[in-house]
Amino acid sequence: METGLKRGALAVGMGINYTAAATHDEILEVFRIAANANASVHVHLRHAGLKEPTTGLVGLAEVIADAVGVWRAVHVVHITSMDCEPLRRC
Repeated sequence: METGLKRGALAVGMGINYTAAATHDEILEVFRIAANANASVHVHLRHAGLKEPTTGLVGLAEVIADAVGVWRAVHVVHITSMDCEPLRRC
């Protein structure tokens, strides 16, 4: 990532939902790398499906906290419509 950013990449993208084993510290490190290069972070949220926890708000809260923690812009690629818990309509 650092090499790509030094060569002119504008942002860092990651599919947290597709790397379920990634720890919170590993994700935060990606935000730190982006912050050091003054780049934004574009993410697919963790917990976007019908697995526990069933609300996508947990994943959204995670990336917002990380972005605020390093003063970096975050772009959520999409918030899925799989979020059933708040309305219990699934």
